[in-house]
Amino acid sequence: MDPALTPEALAAQLRRPAGADAEATGARMNEANAAVNRRAIALLGVAAGQAVLEIGPGNGAFVPELLISTGSRYVGLDWSPEMVAAAQRRNAQAVAAGRARFVEGDAAALPFRDAAFDRVLSVNTLYF
Repeated sequence: MDPALTPEALAAQLRRPAGADAEATGARMNEANAAVNRRAIALLGVAAGQAVLEIGPGNGAFVPELLISTGSRYVGLDWSPEMVAAAQRRNAQAVAAGRARFVEGDAAALPFRDAAFDRVLSVNTLYF
């Protein structure tokens, strides 16, 4: 992430990573949020066969930890096309196996049927 970003530009990147700084922003968010993400995942208690929705997964760095349970499935919804693409690349095996999917969209208008998920996770997105 460019250290010369203004506070406004940094806030915009954190809200919706885009452009040349998107990948670096995703990596920095993973570092900064690792402990809280791992704690939230532990509290979520995903069981075998359950479907998980994550709102704001960024580059999908924590998806493998959500797919530990046998037969669990994962969908990540992010409104940054760059993060959706990065998450798909990072989790290519899970995507190919049909266990993970990444969707570009807005949490205010979820593009899923009611009761499609057993667990829902969102970390550091509420203020956006």
